[in-house]
Amino acid sequence: MLKEAFKFPEIERNFLRILTATTRSPRPGEKDGRDYLFLSRPEFLSLKKRGGFLEAKNFLGNFYGTPKSFFQQADEQEKFPLLCIDVDGAFNIKKIYRRKTVLIFIEPPSERILFARLLSRRTEGASILKKRLRIAKKEVKYAEKYRYRLVNKNLKRAGEELRRILLKEIAG
Repeated sequence: MLKEAFKFPEIERNFLRILTATTRSPRPGEKDGRDYLFLSRPEFLSLKKRGGFLEAKNFLGNFYGTPKSFFQQADEQEKFPLLCIDVDGAFNIKKIYRRKTVLIFIEPPSERILFARLLSRRTEGASILKKRLRIAKKEVKYAEKYRYRLVNKNLKRAGEELRRILLKEIAG
């Protein structure tokens, strides 16, 4: 979804997409340094021990975290950091950057469509899919605590809506 928003030059000029570090294996078509920062489990845990993450967690057997270095990079480039993270991560970042954080909850049009999208990836077994759906049901309850709520019915239109929101926010 964030990749769709970065197709617009004004988003690329003003925002830095913050990559999530993870210990999971890349899915087909994913590339290290473009989609995620893929780390081995020892690398991730070492970085975490050194305080290298703003937030980190174990999700379905893999670790995910937001590296502090990307926020430093955004600061050096005078860009706004833009993250795609789960509800727990979003609230943890909000605690650190209270006034500067804008939360946008992006959701599928329905649980059925979410299941179909997850299933079409063919990257997880039935038990993991069920767990993901349970987690998604819990997370959607927090959507009302976000400033914006965006339904991703169509990727291109959702990317344009995200662009509109981001430009509105930086305009003040």
